Amino acid sequence: MFSLAVLVCGMIIITLESTILVRLPPWFGRPDLLFILLVWLATRFDSIREIILVIILGLILNVISGVNPGIYPVAYLFTFVMIRGSIHHLNLDNNHQAAMIALAYVVFYLIVWFFSALTPYPALIAWHQAIPELVALAILSFPIMHLFDLILKPFDEKDLIDRLGRRRRNKNRYL
Repeated sequence: MFSLAVLVCGMIIITLESTILVRLPPWFGRPDLLFILLVWLATRFDSIREIILVIILGLILNVISGVNPGIYPVAYLFTFVMIRGSIHHLNLDNNHQAAMIALAYVVFYLIVWFFSALTPYPALIAWHQAIPELVALAILSFPIMHLFDLILKPFDEKDLIDRLGRRRRNKNRYL
C-alpha cells in the first residue's frame, strides 16, 4: 500500500512539474518536488522497496522529459545511495535538512551532467537557472517534507502495525 501511495504521489508531482511549474517565471525558480520526495524517502526509509520506487519514478520522469534514456534513474539511484550513506554516518536533524537537500541537488545536477556528457547529445548546465532552483528547493524542502509526512506516513505498513499493536491501557487495573 505504501509503495502504491508513493507512486501515485510521485506521478502527481511529475504532472504538476510538467504542467503548472513550467509556467513559473525563471527568476522564481522551478523547484524539483520529485527530488524532495526522493530525499524524503532516503531520510525516512532504507530498504530495497524505496530503491525500486526511486528507479521507477526516475524511469517515469525519463519518459516524460525525453532526455537521453536512463539518465534520471541512474542519477536518482546515485543520489539516493549518497543520501543514505551520508545519513548513516552523520547525525542530521531537521535543522540541517535544507542544507543537505541543496548539496544533494548540486551533486544530482552534476551526476546528470556527467552521464549526459557521455552520450552523443550532451546537455549543458545552465547555472543561471540552477541557482534559483536551488534556492527555491532549499526554502520549500522543509514544509514539503512535512507535507509528505502527513500524506504518506499513514500508508507505511510498519507504522500502521506499530499504531495498531499498541493498546491503550485502562486505568482500572482489574479490567
